[in-house]
Amino acid sequence: MVKVCFVLLSVCYISYLYSIFGVFSKTPISDGRSYLVLKLSNLTFWLLSLFLFWRNLWAAYPHWQLYLFLFSLVLSLFFFWWAQFYTRDKKLALVYHSLGQAPLVQKGPFSLMRNPFYFSYLLTYISVTLFLKSLLLTPFLLLLFFVYIGAIKKEENDLLSRFGADYMAYKKRVKRLIPYIF
Repeated sequence: MVKVCFVLLSVCYISYLYSIFGVFSKTPISDGRSYLVLKLSNLTFWLLSLFLFWRNLWAAYPHWQLYLFLFSLVLSLFFFWWAQFYTRDKKLALVYHSLGQAPLVQKGPFSLMRNPFYFSYLLTYISVTLFLKSLLLTPFLLLLFFVYIGAIKKEENDLLSRFGADYMAYKKRVKRLIPYIF
C-alpha cells in the first residue's frame, strides 16, 4: 500500500508539471521574483518529499494513515483533472503571469471554489508533509502556502479589474480555496 501511495504521489507531481506546459498559457511574467521563489520551492518540495518517501518506502504505517493519505491524493488528483477538463480549451494564465485573454471560468470545480488548481496543489503538499511527519518539508510547505495565497490575491485583483461586477458576484457566491469555508 505504501508503494501505491508513492506511485500516486508521483502521478500528482507529474500532473502538476504537465499543467505548467500543457494547461496554462505562457503570457509575460508579471512578478518574476515571486514566480522564481514558487518554482524553486515547488521543485525542492517535490524532490525532497519523493526522496523522504522513497527512504521510508518499506516502513510500517498504520492502515488508517495510509488510507487517509491515499484518499487525499485521489481527491487532489480528482480536483486537478476536473479543473483541467473545464479549462482545457481556455488556456488560463500561469501563476504570476499576466492574465492575457484568460476567461472567467465558473463551471465545474470553479463553481465550488475559485482556485481548484491551487487547492489540489496545497492538499497534496499538506498531506505528504503530515504523512511523512517531516520537519524538513514544513518550511517549504509554509513558504508555498504563503506564495500561493499571494498569487491568489494578485489574481483576484487582476480578475476584478478585468471582469468587474461579474467577478465580484462570482467572488461573493464562491469561496476562495475550500468549498463553503474559505
